Amino acid sequence: FLINKTSTYNNLKVKVTQAFIGAGGKEVEFLSPEQMLEAYNVPEGVKDLLVKNNNRETYENLMVTAFDEYVSSYVAKMIINSLSFIFAFLMITVIMKMTIFSLDIFTKLPIIKGINKTVGLLAGIAQGVVIVWIVFIGATIFLNESAGQEFSKMVNESVFLSFLYKTNFIMGFVDGLV
Repeated sequence: FLINKTSTYNNLKVKVTQAFIGAGGKEVEFLSPEQMLEAYNVPEGVKDLLVKNNNRETYENLMVTAFDEYVSSYVAKMIINSLSFIFAFLMITVIMKMTIFSLDIFTKLPIIKGINKTVGLLAGIAQGVVIVWIVFIGATIFLNESAGQEFSKMVNESVFLSFLYKTNFIMGFVDGLV
């Protein structure tokens, strides 16, 4: 809907193109695609996705012909998919919280109370990991800003955060939507 029925996608493509031109800081039109990506200051995960999907099939899906169009279209679509996923996650969270609140009466039963605590612990851990993954996706949007670059640097320096970033199933899902 956001891609086909609104100007959001085209506006994002323009913003992404401007951000990448500013990030390159030099003439990039005579560089190979790999050299262009190195000129941009983006995390390795995003570079890997851009290199991996730099093929004819993706160009046809995105309806582009040049590498710079591919990068701007791919990243813009990735941002839209990320924002859509975050919005859906928030809506589901609100609905789940309302449901849980309405079912609180049953948690007073002793057996249910014990099961509820155990399942709650596991759900809390899972929710925490999903939130961290969503933060990673959100941070990807701001990679060309100084805060985004600092965030990327901290993630790359931390073994645990690097592991979480590399095992981000949501990013893989969002990438699959592009």
